[in-house]
Amino acid sequence: MTAATVKETWWRYRYWVAAVLTVCYSVQYFDRISMGVVASSMMKDLGLTYAQYGARPWL
Repeated sequence: MTAATVKETWWRYRYWVAAVLTVCYSVQYFDRISMGVVASSMMKDLGLTYAQYGARPWL
């Protein structure tokens, strides 16, 4: 394996990782946006208060 081949492989993986991270960040961002839109109707359907909606049961 030559130095040029190693450098070429490194760049290819770097852009692939950057693309995967961008997709993951986008999914997380749109999930947060959508929860803000549906929060009021979800709280009404489930009978939750603002405190119950904001509570983290895993803590």
